[in-house]
Amino acid sequence: QAHARLRRQREGQAQLAHVACETGGEAYFLDSGPLPSMTPFLADIAGLLTHQYLLEFAPGAGQSRGVLEEVTVESRIHDVELIAARKAWIPESTENGHRTPSAGRRQ
Repeated sequence: QAHARLRRQREGQAQLAHVACETGGEAYFLDSGPLPSMTPFLADIAGLLTHQYLLEFAPGAGQSRGVLEEVTVESRIHDVELIAARKAWIPESTENGHRTPSAGRRQ
């Protein structure tokens, strides 16, 4: 029974890590050993949140809607590390029928 529970836990962690990777997130897990200091994890998360931006885009004419599409986020600035979702949900429609492209820093 303990072996089955551990297997389910590992499978759940693998699935959560996959979702985090696909959505541009990060997954943190604890082992069954002694609890580590949370300071490095919290510092990592604080650093990511401090440099977080919100990007919006408009799908091209004729692009499928109501689907999950692969996206690529690139920078014209060299030596920049970007962490972004691999896929984005393209809604079937919005309140006004379209979205306008914009980018802004999240506060």
